[in-house]
Amino acid sequence: MLAGFAALFVFASVGLAGGGKIKNGNFETGDLFGWQTQNETSNGDWFVSNKKVTPIGGQSWFGPMEKEFEAVSDQGNYDSNFLYQEVKVQSKTTRISFDLEWNNRAGVWCNPGDFDANSSCGSPEPYNQQFAVYLQNFGADPMTDPVVKMLVQSKSSTPFKQGKAKYQFSNLPVGDWQLVFAAVAGEYVLNLGVDEVVQNNG
Repeated sequence: MLAGFAALFVFASVGLAGGGKIKNGNFETGDLFGWQTQNETSNGDWFVSNKKVTPIGGQSWFGPMEKEFEAVSDQGNYDSNFLYQEVKVQSKTTRISFDLEWNNRAGVWCNPGDFDANSSCGSPEPYNQQFAVYLQNFGADPMTDPVVKMLVQSKSSTPFKQGKAKYQFSNLPVGDWQLVFAAVAGEYVLNLGVDEVVQNNG
């Protein structure tokens, strides 16, 4: 089952930037050049890593999906971590693709409808535990402002641990957006790896 999921290609709608390309989408600069990050509590963050252990906890990890580096979220305590970059969608013939891998060490998924790590799916637990990839208006707050288009979001049937999974989208709404990768760990550590973020103008 996991092997089949690992080979998953998701085709949905995305139109992409006529005005440029994703900057440092493979993270091979060895840093987060071209990207912005935001954290809810500063208990976690996004890192560029070439290791097979996690940046904060030193737990076992898959390591980079392509070449030498990838972006990885990690937390020392509950947090919501956002990695994002501007994308200008000017044509419905353009595409965006990326690779994800993850390890949800909490062993439970919880999506209460927001990205606040303190939000709960029950009383009092579980707390918010999810990953998501979405488009927002450029300049929006990744945590609190509305989502324009949800591309990927974990759900109850999502495996807790997954190696490289490829996603591709086309025919997204035209506009000046930001592409956001979110890892919300309200229960326990959620490591999310991101690599090969590519914009193809068709």
